[in-house]
Parts: sequence; C-alpha cells; structure tokens
Amino acid sequence: MSTQKFIRAFSRIHTPSNPHQDTASNIVQALSYSSTEFLTHSHLPLAQLVLSNQRFSLHSYLQFFNFLCENPAHKPDLVFHLTLICRLYNVRKFTDIRFVLNCIANDVNLRTPVSNIVSFVENCTLDPIFVQKLCGMLFRVYTDNRMFKEAIDVFDYMEKSEIKIHEGCCMVLLLALRSCDKMDTCLSFFQRLVEANVEITVKSMMIVINGLCIRGEVERAKDLMEVMVTKGIEPDVLAYIPS
Repeated sequence: MSTQKFIRAFSRIHTPSNPHQDTASNIVQALSYSSTEFLTHSHLPLAQLVLSNQRFSLHSYLQFFNFLCENPAHKPDLVFHLTLICRLYNVRKFTDIRFVLNCIANDVNLRTPVSNIVSFVENCTLDPIFVQKLCGMLFRVYTDNRMFKEAIDVFDYMEKSEIKIHEGCCMVLLLALRSCDKMDTCLSFFQRLVEANVEITVKSMMIVINGLCIRGEVERAKDLMEVMVTKGIEPDVLAYIPS
C-alpha cells in the first residue's frame, strides 16, 4: 500500500471518546490497512507518521509504543525509541524516558553505543544539559540491569566528552558491583572516578573499603584509605558503620 493511501486511511479514523485509552487501538486500525512490508520498507518512517502528529496526547503515543513492543511484526526500531525519548524529554517525563531506555538496553537488536544515541538525540532540543541527563539515565539503566560493561562504557563516553558525572550515579554502580562480589571491578571503577576528578565523598570510598574488608582483603582496604586520605578524603565516625 502506498504512503498516501495509508495516510488517508489514518485520517478517516474518528477521534475516540477516550483518547488516553483508545487512540492506540485506532492507530492500529489504520495500520491494518497497510502491510508489514509498508511498515518495514516505507520511505516515510512510521515514527514520523505517528509521533509527529500533534493531535494525539503523549499518553496515546506511549500506548501505541507499548502496543508495538508487544507485537513482534510491528516492533519499533531504534529510531522510533529515540524519537519518543525526544518527545518525552520536551515535557520532562523522565520516568517514561528511563522505561524506553530500559527497552533499548534489554533488546540486543536495539542496543547500540552511547555515541550513536547521542548523535541522534542531541539535535532534538536546545537544552544544553539534555545529553548529560540522558547519559546519566542510561548509565543508571545499565547498572540496574547488571550490565556493568555497558554502564562503564557510558562513563567512558561521558569522561571523554567532558560531560559532568555525578557521584550519586557512580555510587549506585559501586554498590551493585559490591553486591555481586565484583570487587576487582568495583575498586578499578573507583580508581577511575579519582582519576577523572569526579567529586567523591567518604560514602563512595567506604562502599569499596567495606567490600574489600568483607572479602578479607584488609590490606588493600588500608592501602586505599591511605591514598584517599592524602587526597583529602578522610573517614568519619559514621563511615565505620557498615553500609
């Protein structure tokens, strides 16, 4: 079916009485006029046909996205995911952005280096901190999914691109690595934080030190503490309470 015919079919659908619940099914009804070949090979991407249409609420777009994710024949591609992220960021829907990023992280066919994601989204908004926030959320998504290599790859990109890195995100990764008994990686990542001049507090240091002590590596813990003291990070009384 041609693009023009698809658009005409789409336009014939009446506005639903409950747009937040019914719009997605109406869009799907329009798609039923077309073939899988159209959805796959159309020169006018599905994301542009639907997401660029301002008649529908953002909630309806999310319902449409969820429908596509649940139907392999019409599964949205990476461009669709990133286009939706841009729309979500414009209205600061960070929880929904993390949900979409989680979909990307958990689909091997969508997973891509952070540089590719940034290249697409950086032109979506004039907000100078968009990329910083997006990288921080992607870092957290990978950490929550125990995808430690991918999380550290995001850190590498942020460091090379001179994007501000917040200690809070890094603490989450340190805690996750410690809970998974990956103390070598935990210590190595902490040392990366120091080298990258990330603002570190005693809390991050004690996550690593406590993890080393739990494994019986007291000497390594002492060596780390001595190094950090020379950098002005000294444990206080509360730091000795196991975290």
